[in-house]
Amino acid sequence: MWGWSKDANIRAGLSSSGKIATSGILRFLDQIVGFVLAAAKWLALPVVTLLFLQWPLRTIVGTYSREANDLGQWLFALYVAASIAAAT
Repeated sequence: MWGWSKDANIRAGLSSSGKIATSGILRFLDQIVGFVLAAAKWLALPVVTLLFLQWPLRTIVGTYSREANDLGQWLFALYVAASIAAAT
C-alpha cells in the first residue's frame, strides 16, 4: 500500500510532503517551448523566399544560388522539426 501511494505521488509530481515539487520549472520550460514553436511558424516565409530565389539567382545574377538552396534546406529542416514538435 505504501509503495502505491509513493508511486502515485511521483506520477503526480508531488514531493513526500505533498507539495508540487517542480511545477514552476516545468511551467517555465513549457512557456519557452511554446515561445520557440510560435516563433518557428514564421520560418515558412524565408524558406519559400529562398527556394523561390534560386532560379533568378542562378540565371540572372549567376551566383549565390547554391547558398540560397543550402540555407533554404536548413530552414526547412528546422521548420519541419518544429512542426512535428508542435503536433505532438
